[in-house]
Amino acid sequence: MDIKKIDLKTWVIIALGIALIISFFFGQKNTISVDKNAIDKLHKENELLLKSNDSLSVVNKNIDSKIKIINNKLDSNAIKLANTQSELDKLKKRKNETIIYVNRLSANGVSNAFSDYLTKSTNSR
Repeated sequence: MDIKKIDLKTWVIIALGIALIISFFFGQKNTISVDKNAIDKLHKENELLLKSNDSLSVVNKNIDSKIKIINNKLDSNAIKLANTQSELDKLKKRKNETIIYVNRLSANGVSNAFSDYLTKSTNSR
């Protein structure tokens, strides 16, 4: 290839290629400013946040266990309340039975039955 036959377009391409190679060698310096103090500070803050997160997890577990105990107590209280309600319903149904039983007794029979009831109830305590 003869240098006299090279046209202007080819000279521009060669010049741009040389400029590109020179810019790779001299112009590609990594100029990112890294502030080491800021990065260290962020790492320390991250560690503190992780520790506080761990402590919050422990507190949440304690609260969850207390809530579980309270829920168990509520369940047992609900069962006791249901039993009490059923006993109250039974007693409401039986409230007229005593009158029928007492109507059949004489005055001495009522006093004897009442004293027997008191004797049994005081002995059972």
